[in-house]
Amino acid sequence: MQNNKNKIRQGIVSDSVIFALTILISFAIIPLYLHFISLEEFGIYIAIQGIVAVVSLADIGLPMYCTKKLSRDNFFKSKEVISFLNSAQIFQYIVGFALLIFGYLVYFYVNSFLNVNITYKNITQEVFLLHWFSVIVGVWGGLNHAILKSRHELKYMNKAIFMILILSSGLNIIFLYLDYGLLSFGVSILIATIIVNIFIAIKVYKDYKINLFIPKEFHSKYIVDGWNYIKQFQLLRIAQVSKTSLFTVLLSNYGGQTLVAQYNITNKVPGLIPGFISKIIMNLFPAISAHFESNEKEKLIPFFEKVFKLGIFTTLFCLYALFSLNEMFIELWVGQDKFIGFDIFIFILLNFVIMTLISFTGIIIHSSGEFQKMPLVSIIEAVVFLILSYVFFELFGVIGVFLGYTFSATIGLIYSLILVNKILEFNLIGWVYEGFEIFLVLFTLMLFVDIAINVIIDNRLISFIATGLLYVAIFVYLSGRYCKIDLFRFLYKEKLRKT
Repeated sequence: MQNNKNKIRQGIVSDSVIFALTILISFAIIPLYLHFISLEEFGIYIAIQGIVAVVSLADIGLPMYCTKKLSRDNFFKSKEVISFLNSAQIFQYIVGFALLIFGYLVYFYVNSFLNVNITYKNITQEVFLLHWFSVIVGVWGGLNHAILKSRHELKYMNKAIFMILILSSGLNIIFLYLDYGLLSFGVSILIATIIVNIFIAIKVYKDYKINLFIPKEFHSKYIVDGWNYIKQFQLLRIAQVSKTSLFTVLLSNYGGQTLVAQYNITNKVPGLIPGFISKIIMNLFPAISAHFESNEKEKLIPFFEKVFKLGIFTTLFCLYALFSLNEMFIELWVGQDKFIGFDIFIFILLNFVIMTLISFTGIIIHSSGEFQKMPLVSIIEAVVFLILSYVFFELFGVIGVFLGYTFSATIGLIYSLILVNKILEFNLIGWVYEGFEIFLVLFTLMLFVDIAINVIIDNRLISFIATGLLYVAIFVYLSGRYCKIDLFRFLYKEKLRKT
């Protein structure tokens, strides 16, 4: 029991620490990259990441289903688990080889998809292929990730994923210094992914005596059991890609790689916050899944209420903080010319809100397995985005791409809220209404701080730091009043109870 306590506590703490370190590294590394490569080349690198994520939709692997399945202690400790994992691993190998062939087909057309300058044609193809090889490595090693997540090995997994960032970033700088140019990014991510997945496999074998490299048996019934979950979950990923990676690909095609670079820089903080929140929420996946597996929905609602309320409050707080501070931050960080412009930034903020809220609805949908019409809605969302991005681009120019992006993403959010209300048999919007007065106080105080600091302090750096610190103080005080909870302690006790 004490061991479980440590795993839970360390997992939650490591998420926060690693997020802070990730921010520092992410922001420190971009000026270094721009020292070696141009803004256009950096945009090509970002666009390649986008198209890799789009093509990765073809991954119909089992890790997410396995995490859900293995979260039940009775099943994990049964004799059946080895047969299940061996069968799943063979399926992963088949998927990986299929993706390898698919990646080679995309390789020949990647320049057309991204509308890359002919000068960068060959290097773009090479970097894409290396990135794609790293995806294949992840597919083949994905079940090891699922095993550790289901066993609440959160600290180790957080450190492992963080090491991919550390290794790839460090190797990028070395290879860029050695004048390998854009090729550096492809080589680095492949090396880092291989090394980290080897260490994860060793951890699984050492702690659980499970070796998946050479599976010895295959039973199709396990694949059939997981297929319904897989196909629905996979279709849901389309909605996510339509809001992130597919958007980057289309922006590259319509607006060019320099605009992609400006978007990536401007969206750096707005994109990191939902990512961190989603990461924290996904730590609860095994515990929430266990509630549904045990038909304890009524016990889940009080727990989820605390998480959802804090999520709403945090989203609104971050929305105003980004509105007032993001442009100033970019000016201090890499220069005013890297900011994409306020007209487009408004759409970035709207999508920030949508992505953050979907993190909270998504965890309930995935944990319960009650997808209902969500896969169909996801397809509609992606199709609407593709159509509207083209139509609005013709009418309004590049800003039309952002408009289509926001409109289509709203469809998925609205349906996910309706679906979660149905799953939990509770109206989530009621929780939002409960905090209306607190929200008004929050915005009033932040507006007052914003105006006062701008009047009193002329220095941009000091103004930025002072405003940020006062914002944090307001958040800590008001969030406690609204949520009426020490969230860290609550999450710790809830996850401990489930394990």
